[in-house]
Amino acid sequence: MRSLQRYPAKPIDRPDHISVLVPTRGRPQGMHTLLQNFQQTVARKDLFDVWIFVDNDDRPTLDYIDAGHWRPFGYPIHWHVAPARNSMGEMFSELWQSCTSNAGIYFPFADDYVVTTDRWDEVLRRFNQDKDGFLLGYLSDPTAQPHQVTIAIPSARWLNTIGYFVSERFYFWFGDAWLDEVAQMADCKALIPIQVQASQGKGKTARMRNLPFWCRYFVSTLEERYREACLLLEAMHRAGPELEAARERAKRIAAILMHKSYGMQTAQLRQDEARFRDFSKLPSPGQVAGYLASEAQAVEELLALVRRASDRADSTGLLELLETLALSSFTVPDLDYLKAETLHRLGFRNEALACIAREMELRPDEPKGGALWAEIHAGSGPQDAGQSERSALGMPSWIDLEDRQFLYFPEQVDPELYFTMQAILYQDPGVDSVLDVGAGAGAGSSRAILEAAEHLPHLHVYCIEPDVERFAALSRRYGGRARLFNAASVAPQGYATEKELDLFYRFVPSIMNALPLEEFQSARAREIAYQQEHRLPVASIERIKREHGIENFGLVLLDGSQFCGDADLREVYGARYLALSYVKGMKNYANFQRLSQDGNYRLIAANLNSGCGYAVFARTARE
Repeated sequence: MRSLQRYPAKPIDRPDHISVLVPTRGRPQGMHTLLQNFQQTVARKDLFDVWIFVDNDDRPTLDYIDAGHWRPFGYPIHWHVAPARNSMGEMFSELWQSCTSNAGIYFPFADDYVVTTDRWDEVLRRFNQDKDGFLLGYLSDPTAQPHQVTIAIPSARWLNTIGYFVSERFYFWFGDAWLDEVAQMADCKALIPIQVQASQGKGKTARMRNLPFWCRYFVSTLEERYREACLLLEAMHRAGPELEAARERAKRIAAILMHKSYGMQTAQLRQDEARFRDFSKLPSPGQVAGYLASEAQAVEELLALVRRASDRADSTGLLELLETLALSSFTVPDLDYLKAETLHRLGFRNEALACIAREMELRPDEPKGGALWAEIHAGSGPQDAGQSERSALGMPSWIDLEDRQFLYFPEQVDPELYFTMQAILYQDPGVDSVLDVGAGAGAGSSRAILEAAEHLPHLHVYCIEPDVERFAALSRRYGGRARLFNAASVAPQGYATEKELDLFYRFVPSIMNALPLEEFQSARAREIAYQQEHRLPVASIERIKREHGIENFGLVLLDGSQFCGDADLREVYGARYLALSYVKGMKNYANFQRLSQDGNYRLIAANLNSGCGYAVFARTARE
């Protein structure tokens, strides 16, 4: 299998130095605007420089360099002129390797953005001290979702461990998403409160081709991202139980990422390509050749992964790879035969017959097609099985987790919701109070909120957690940094009744159908008995608001028990933002429906393909 280009580690002689890396082509005015922006917003220009990649046939930019309009700026600017490269990853890695400042922070940026936060370099230096310098910071991009990494800032220690800047596999997009997933698995991702804006709004992508293929190819390479996350974990942790626990967590995050990809639809991806691709710029013959070379390398790698999956007897992983190959621009011999054979082995008879029929139409004289047709007809399997059914079969064999219940019933808040909440806290100064209902042990939602609160001295945080042991862990971690309540948010009489639970389970398709009804009936009874046995007080949300002078909370996260979502919402309605976890469970299913039709709120973020689903609503009527 093709391996990534790895680059040698660089010395870190100046840990507080920031080197900005910018590829540019044909936009000298945009580049000049960016350099002016740095002149106005950077506080420590003695700890700052810029390195710029310029194609050696980019005449407008070369003329700008020769004219010298950039020379008066009060910080070093370095121009790296070289032949055009096939990927952004190559350009960034080449700039990183050419950089002689040996910085502690490398900041890749685009020539059509500017930074709007004054003295932003000081903010970036403070964040780089986290994780012992193993950090992938990112900035909230106004043209993307708050949790998406599109402007990544890897630390020097991260780069030295991974050995490259951005994956060079991709002709367009995906490099940032690669870093995002590695950082999630290694627990190194951090949203940095530096604001940027695109100087001309969201542009289109001239290099985009065959988006469905590249999206599926990206998913197929998840195992390599997991291995890179393990490299970081080995550099961060000593061998022993701590490292093994970190690897196990990384594999669980990998499973969550894979599970989310099952909602990907080819038809929707084709629509996205029509929406985001810039069709106004015709590619040159050289660009077409460069693209085909990139896709050919991806196909070669997928074929190697097919051989590996076959050797592992990993039918589920093999089928995903074959379907990705079917989307490529190249013809792969015997592809339909292999798909039919794999579908038959998995028990999907009708789809297997459709594939072998295509194979026999293309190669009517090939005897193996007729033999497989007869074998499939002699067998049996589910009729008209669809992608949604096949996705329930399992995962690639390398994700060897026996208990996968956490995919639907996670112990921690969804990573997307984690960073979406942080983005709200950083960007809206009107949020001065946060309530976390169902805070847990402090590793999920409360961690997201309190990490942001460290940089927001005006923010007051309130956490409710009924479980005594989890509350003790929460207190050890965050005692003194938030107001913590070892209490129930709702009294037993506020719980959903047994009849309401029964009706929801029977008539509302949800993640709860993955388990027997009896499990939820028992869980409801245990929660009520636990309250009574431990004599837990009810942390009346109304009382918290009254005692602390809060008319309405700035942000509320409704998590925790499945059985009191309706009562919880009544207590917090009117909050500036309402974040709902378990939208696909009893906890917030009805709350999501209600708020979606409520004229006082608008939906600003959601992912119903996530394991348990989440959504964030913002109040429309503000003082």
